[in-house]
Amino acid sequence: RNKMRAVRSLSRSLRSRRCYSSNITSTILGKNQRSFDEIARSCLPVLKKYRIRRAGIFGSYGCGKQTNESSLEIVVDFPPDAFLPDQVGIEEDLEKEVKIPVFLVTFESIKYKLHKGDDLEERVLKEMKEIPVE
Repeated sequence: RNKMRAVRSLSRSLRSRRCYSSNITSTILGKNQRSFDEIARSCLPVLKKYRIRRAGIFGSYGCGKQTNESSLEIVVDFPPDAFLPDQVGIEEDLEKEVKIPVFLVTFESIKYKLHKGDDLEERVLKEMKEIPVE
């Protein structure tokens, strides 16, 4: 139930801003004007600790339209043996590492279609910048 509520919230947020980005080295402005590469490097130890197989940044940070109030939206692919505490722990650890509020979703959860014609997965994947975890 909480997962569906988070997915609905994410869907509304993405619907309100259409932004698509393809340049992985573009600058992400905001707190400390850190680049995507710097944020990805900060996330990498945490992603490896939780054995994340695939990860990406999307939303306002993914398309370079963030403000100082923006959260960092990250989509991840957990290993098959991951537990719910891992999902909570990684979000907290990422927030400590990047010092930005983090909103975490999984590749599995974005597959749900909430409304007819709504393709959350397509929108997230279009604006997502991949974090090289391997």
